[in-house]
Amino acid sequence: MPALPSVLDLIAGWRPDVVVRESHEFAGALAAEVHGVPAVKVALGVSSTEEQLVALAAGAVNAQRSSLGLPTDPGGERLRAAHTLTVTPPILEAPGPGVSAIQRFREGRPGARPLPDWWRGAGGPLVYMTFGSAAPGLGFYPALYRLIAEALGGLDARVLVT
Repeated sequence: MPALPSVLDLIAGWRPDVVVRESHEFAGALAAEVHGVPAVKVALGVSSTEEQLVALAAGAVNAQRSSLGLPTDPGGERLRAAHTLTVTPPILEAPGPGVSAIQRFREGRPGARPLPDWWRGAGGPLVYMTFGSAAPGLGFYPALYRLIAEALGGLDARVLVT
């Protein structure tokens, strides 16, 4: 954790009321604990992905805990117990430990603007399909895109694929 010394110094100097960190960043959690400052985690994925992350990182984070004089936590229970904020809708979460302790939030948004008339006046439902920006570079995605395009092609809907 190369950032840990700097984060420790920042918290010591600024004495924030709370440390807000993202779930893939552990220096903030450790430095906050060292200085007795509450920490909040902003989840970057669904709770099952967050759980996998804690399981993978627990050993390395525990080694850092030892070097800081913090109580050991080989299973990552302190990481799991962190107050968590997320924008993930509850419907996308599988039931499991800790899911009910998550605080969900959504930024208020103004009404939707009309889309450009790419579909020449068609007003059917809009289906938006995306696998993100990295997926197209993976070998199995060309066939998957074709399969999905064929499945969506028969719908009475506007289809946007990115």
